[in-house]
Amino acid sequence: MAVGEEDLLPILGKNGTAVWQRYIQTQDFDSVARDFKYKLVAGSARKPNRAQNLRALTEVGQFIVPALQAYAMQGIVGPFNAYVGAVCRELEISPDDWLLPEPPRRRNPIQRPAPAAVARRDQGPGGDAEAGRGPAEGGTASPVRTGQE
Repeated sequence: MAVGEEDLLPILGKNGTAVWQRYIQTQDFDSVARDFKYKLVAGSARKPNRAQNLRALTEVGQFIVPALQAYAMQGIVGPFNAYVGAVCRELEISPDDWLLPEPPRRRNPIQRPAPAAVARRDQGPGGDAEAGRGPAEGGTASPVRTGQE
């Protein structure tokens, strides 16, 4: 069974496939087995910086996780979930069990007055719409007290 380019390309990449086709496929199996040095390592076909990335995420996590937790306690869970997702990707586990849920949306705590209350406020204490207006707005002028009377 021959190994084709379509089998090698996802694993070795373009350059690795070219080396395989030029040096490995064209030689006798015995000479390939004797002339090259091989080292088989579990997980070595994976992304080579996986351990380094995980180590870096763990080191930076010692400093940023407390801040991310403070944000999460305020309802801002996006940064914490992004960090957890990055760590889970490097560990090759599903982040679904580790992510914090988005908090429920709160209604705006500032209540606006109802239109009827605004109309009553604009009418003034006597219920007259003109009583609350000054002379320039078509209402009656009310005397101003200066405190020296």
